[in-house]
Amino acid sequence: MKRKVSIPTALLLAFCASAVTFSVTVSVMKNKLSDDSEMYSLLHEAEKYVTRSFYQDIDEKSVADGVIAGYMSGLDDKYARYQTPSEYKATSASDSGHVSGIGITINRSDDGYIKVVDFSEQSAARDAGIQIDDIITAVDGNDVVQTGYNETIDIIRQGDSGSSVVLTVKRNGMTFDIPVKRVEMDIITADGQMIENTNIGYIHIRSFNSTTAEQMNDTLERLLDSGAKSIIFDVRENPGGMVSSVEQCIDPFLPEGDIAIATYHNGETEVICHSDENELDIPIMILINEHSASGAELFSASLRDFGKAELVGINSFGKGIMQTTHTLSNGGAVTFTVATYQTVKSECYHGIGLAPDYEVHSDENDDITAVDPSKDSQLKKAVELLGG
Repeated sequence: MKRKVSIPTALLLAFCASAVTFSVTVSVMKNKLSDDSEMYSLLHEAEKYVTRSFYQDIDEKSVADGVIAGYMSGLDDKYARYQTPSEYKATSASDSGHVSGIGITINRSDDGYIKVVDFSEQSAARDAGIQIDDIITAVDGNDVVQTGYNETIDIIRQGDSGSSVVLTVKRNGMTFDIPVKRVEMDIITADGQMIENTNIGYIHIRSFNSTTAEQMNDTLERLLDSGAKSIIFDVRENPGGMVSSVEQCIDPFLPEGDIAIATYHNGETEVICHSDENELDIPIMILINEHSASGAELFSASLRDFGKAELVGINSFGKGIMQTTHTLSNGGAVTFTVATYQTVKSECYHGIGLAPDYEVHSDENDDITAVDPSKDSQLKKAVELLGG
């Protein structure tokens, strides 16, 4: 049996972990909620002890963040979370399909610093003089290892378009500073190409955000103009995203009508995906793996359940629940699960996943990024099934 953490316990854990308190916030809570609420009585009780004896000044903002995070962690919902204002700003930018950044792909070096391994198409870092294999040892004068690898990445990401960040770079035994001005960049979540020596188009969907459908449709149109007679969608490693984006991506291929519904805790249902009367009739295969989740599964299940596609690969992740996000007055946000969802033609696959029509495991030598059937067993099978 899964052990549940009560909300009061979670609050106190967050409270103790922060080792601080905030009298003003607690007072507001007490005024707005019943005095006999066990949750807030315990919180107020702990607050009195800490206020009386804590050996440092109290950071009220830090405690407020900790208490809200503790509340969310007590919901027995692995997808429930609290985002601070800066974290929520970054998430919102990602969902919009546009981010402010410097356009580099990085790995952690053996000694804990940041190694540049690639550039995005819109790369301010490359334009400023950063090169592949450069080692970034400090950001704005702060040593990467001392600050923390992930924390340093956050520093690089934070900042509006037009703001600058100074990267200390080690190259060929020399160390020097390079200032880089952040720019607004498009997040490419859907692109594709023709499979070489075939009439099959390949479209890779990495996630579903506000610009995915537009990118997918542009790619689809280009492939059809290039002579594509069938399409392979690749949603392997796709963690999902926005339901509205999934709806826009499946719409061109499905008949008019309701496609998917959500069911809430009170039993009420709501249509979350609907298709118009336009319907492209073209053979489709979809590549899935154990990391195809949430929106990627809804995309795949919708096309398969309506007889428009077959699935190739291995069983998908199995996330058939939907979250909602509410913005808080401090600029942060809380996210939590509100419903299960499924297509109108099948049962909810949460905790089960989607079984492929053709089970194909990747070979240890496969490279699923190559878009080459000779190097990708699952892609090879999909091409064979489409007659390529």
